[in-house]
Amino acid sequence: MNKVFMIAKDGEILTDDQSITQITREDTFEHPTTKKIIDNHLIYKQLVSNSETYMIEFIRKRGIILISVLGKVAPLKASIAKLLGANPSYTRILGEVRLTHDKEGVKTVYLHEGFWGQMFFGNNKNSIINHN
Repeated sequence: MNKVFMIAKDGEILTDDQSITQITREDTFEHPTTKKIIDNHLIYKQLVSNSETYMIEFIRKRGIILISVLGKVAPLKASIAKLLGANPSYTRILGEVRLTHDKEGVKTVYLHEGFWGQMFFGNNKNSIINHN
């Protein structure tokens, strides 16, 4: 999983340094339809300074789109891909998105319904988060 993190407000980028982004996965399971590993709770945290932190939490309620990418290609190509063990898929997830900004001990929390996606391109079933 590639780390992408940016927070902007009123056209101004407040923080966007992926190198200091920490990602935590919680309540992870194998989806019964896609057979891919997804998370019910995904947390992106960025320590901007000793006195300022941003945290975005994605709290899954349900999947709203489950697509096998092989269903979108020619049947012969799909059959060959399946024989090779490929299972590319896309899942769009609906849930709660919570942004917490902590600056000098003062926490501001924004909470909204949102959606996000998870895409697997090959035969992998696990999303791997690189922390470097």
